[in-house]
Amino acid sequence: MHIAVRRYQSSPDRAQELARRVKEGFLPIVSQVSGFEGYYLLAAPDGTVVSVGMFTDADGAYASTTAASGWVRDNIADLIDGPPEVVEGTVLARA
Repeated sequence: MHIAVRRYQSSPDRAQELARRVKEGFLPIVSQVSGFEGYYLLAAPDGTVVSVGMFTDADGAYASTTAASGWVRDNIADLIDGPPEVVEGTVLARA
């Protein structure tokens, strides 16, 4: 299993709108990526927003990050402060 994690900086008052746009716009895209296993979006009280995508292989994780890059630019750039921090990798342990 491979995971793609993207960390965005936003503000608490923009989190609900960001989540709405992700649900309506990005989830249909990422769920069609080869090897898709799951996707989570979380918002911290300080305005940090983190997405976690799970895939069966590295190609899927990379494809999701590529898809996210263009989608974020075109759909939620007004809700985030700068580019995300991105980490992709192989799952080494899970329960």
